Amino acid sequence: MALAACVQALQDGRVVAVKGVGGYHLMCDAASSAAVAYLRERKPRPHKPLALMCPDTAELAVLRDVVLLSADEEQLLRSPARPIVLAQRRPGCRVAEEVAPGLGVVGVMLPYSPLHHLLLNACGTALVATSANLSGEPVMTDAASVEQRLGGVAQAFLHHNRPIVRPADDPVYRTIRGRARPLRIGRGNAPLELRLPVELDRPVLAVGGHMKNTVCLAWGARAVVSPHIGDMGTARSLEVFEQLVADLQSLYGVRAEALICDRHPGYATTRWAQRQRLPCVEVQHHAAHAAALVGEQAGDSAPGDWLVFTWDGVGYGSDGELWGGEAVHGAVGGRGEGQRGRAAHRGRRVVDHVRVDDRINRGGAVGAEIHDRHPRSCGDGSVARPNDAMPEVEARPTDARHPGGDVDLFPGHSGQLGSENELIFVLADVDPAQWQPQFAGEAFGDRQCLLTEVTSGLFE
Repeated sequence: MALAACVQALQDGRVVAVKGVGGYHLMCDAASSAAVAYLRERKPRPHKPLALMCPDTAELAVLRDVVLLSADEEQLLRSPARPIVLAQRRPGCRVAEEVAPGLGVVGVMLPYSPLHHLLLNACGTALVATSANLSGEPVMTDAASVEQRLGGVAQAFLHHNRPIVRPADDPVYRTIRGRARPLRIGRGNAPLELRLPVELDRPVLAVGGHMKNTVCLAWGARAVVSPHIGDMGTARSLEVFEQLVADLQSLYGVRAEALICDRHPGYATTRWAQRQRLPCVEVQHHAAHAAALVGEQAGDSAPGDWLVFTWDGVGYGSDGELWGGEAVHGAVGGRGEGQRGRAAHRGRRVVDHVRVDDRINRGGAVGAEIHDRHPRSCGDGSVARPNDAMPEVEARPTDARHPGGDVDLFPGHSGQLGSENELIFVLADVDPAQWQPQFAGEAFGDRQCLLTEVTSGLFE
């Protein structure tokens, strides 16, 4: 019997490609260091963490042996979408260190198909369940491709006869300050429909960035976000990208009349957009992050000026240079100005009287060293990520001005930041465990500093 043979292969420490709902998983025994190391070497995925799937028993005994689970996290795990949920790793658990090296959290999920339930119940232990792909590519969906392209990774295959029409990776969530936040949407919750605060005068298609790509089709006051596609550096990624672009327009009966792309001329999505015979609007990388986060926080009402820290890695700047993390100031729908921080050997403060403790200071020298070796990896006024380098942003109103214009960036200026009583710091792609103590509850004049964290989806 195929299922029994699969169980035996997993118990013997082998890697098995198992067909699911939105694609295949590469699975192995999560307690076997040798099996996990083999999977990492052959995929290849040398460092990024791997997700786990655990049996869905009444008391979630296996899952609770792996992670310290809160009530909110358990509810999220049991929700219909059955996402990957990032949870605190239980000290001394039997999961191999190679699953999430150096991290205190583990991505876990419960079975969401009949085959998964049968397999996990038979194994009775946690299994690595990472996307069956070559790292960065979209998840694979058909037996022939999996056996041909992943024959050097998987040592056995478990197929079923239900076709997968569209690839969809597992969604990833993290509970932050009591709220479940999506780090990646996918199977079970994408395409995702959103309401826009304004009516568009024509349908548009936003083609996304080069890494962790998604696309968005918008018309009227509606926007539809695609499932996670992956990194756009391969022919297969472009093939899936074009399939999803066509599928979204066909599914909703809407044909895009204009395109929106990143300003970076080297992005595959930018080059694709420029080849289409449609009007194309280029948007600066960090400004796109800022606008999306303000829209998420403010909903239909986003009056006045906002200050958004988009510490999200490298993007193509408005001056043609590569920018790292930036502070973007401006109004929704207007042109935001970037205030460049300075990569410092010793981070002293982020904004006026917000102290940075020793846990954060560790990254300063690393970021400065990166900049010294690769001076164009990010500008002199940038940080790559908070744990790579610390920005030092002068917060006094007389000093906090963009070099290109007379714009105050901080509470002393005449514009409105967030609302009358709130100063919103929206941080893109940061670790909330690092930054929560530095910002939450800090007072800036008569405005209270609120912190919203948005982290990258790391687990596949």
